[in-house]
Amino acid sequence: MPPHRLSLEPLSLLDVGARETVDIAARTGFDYVSMVLHEPAPMRPPDPIVTDTGLRRETAAAMKAAGIGLLNIECFNLTPEATPEAFAAGLACGHELGARTATAILMEN
Repeated sequence: MPPHRLSLEPLSLLDVGARETVDIAARTGFDYVSMVLHEPAPMRPPDPIVTDTGLRRETAAAMKAAGIGLLNIECFNLTPEATPEAFAAGLACGHELGARTATAILMEN
């Protein structure tokens, strides 16, 4: 039986960015991380990695060096006002980093 693979969830480290989450995951034996790449609520902005390409390259290199994968990107809230364009930057960043899944939440008014 293969060993269980673990992912470090960003909500367990609210004040830690994606780049540092990768380092923590590597030091503590996680196989994957998840990242908040779209604003889930006004008080929780997306990670700076979405717009900072240098930080994204640095994070990708750290992930590769540590053997850490990107499991899931969050949090794409589907509201009546939401447009596909609003999600584009976060989804593109996740794709570039190799995300396997994305979380979309149907929000009713």
